[in-house]
Amino acid sequence: MRKKIALLIGLAVMPVAAASAQIGAPSPESLRRSEAAFDLVPGVLVDRLGNRIFLMSPERGIDALSLSSGNLDWSSDAAAKPLAIYGDVLIAQADSASASARMEVVLLDANRGGSPLETLALALPAGVFGRVDDGMGASFRATATVRDGVPLISWQSTNRRTKGTAPEPGETLERSQSAGYALDIQSLRLVPVAAPAAPQARAVLPQAVRAAVAAERFAEGPYEAGQVLAATQVVASNPNSPRLVLRRWDAGSGTALPEVELVRGPIILQLPSVDRRHL
Repeated sequence: MRKKIALLIGLAVMPVAAASAQIGAPSPESLRRSEAAFDLVPGVLVDRLGNRIFLMSPERGIDALSLSSGNLDWSSDAAAKPLAIYGDVLIAQADSASASARMEVVLLDANRGGSPLETLALALPAGVFGRVDDGMGASFRATATVRDGVPLISWQSTNRRTKGTAPEPGETLERSQSAGYALDIQSLRLVPVAAPAAPQARAVLPQAVRAAVAAERFAEGPYEAGQVLAATQVVASNPNSPRLVLRRWDAGSGTALPEVELVRGPIILQLPSVDRRHL
């Protein structure tokens, strides 16, 4: 399967492990390699000019495959998720233990078997865990890019309280946090910078949607999902057979889209997923 993928493409921060080799600023040619790389999907990084594809392995490591042949060049268990290529250095995320409120950024030598050069431990706020996959009610996303020759690393976390009863009026069930850092390659430190905003419910709604919110009672939302605003509403025109309806609008114009009946009959509880894309 990995061969097919390759062929189809054709802080407080402190060092944890000392680098075995000096990491220097990449040459202009190596920076072009960084700029040409892209994420095919999260966890699959395509290094076009380096003729490689880096992807997460089932063993929670990273495999490097040749783009031209699809053969495995090397594997590393020092990190679990490739984030960006910076010259000849692969910036990756290690899979932190579930009880560890920190994120580990690992620098791997992309040209020499993926050997680890440095590991940077990034302290996270209480209740945020730097895992590479989601848990119940918890989502953590680490990303990296190279802009103007500087590696930028950011994370976004969303935690939603999971409970078996309907939320109380005014109760906050969801908390989103984010942070961003620039990697200083000379000192091997991560310097805080502005991070992308964490996903939030849409603050300013089109006039037609604002009018609907003011006139009607929605169970959840409206929330933005791509080009669509969505909210759920309990319609009890027949008390013996209430309906849970998904109300939708165009996010730009506010034009109402066809509603979707989700459930008919007694409704106990309905809550959205952490990413607001599922109910």
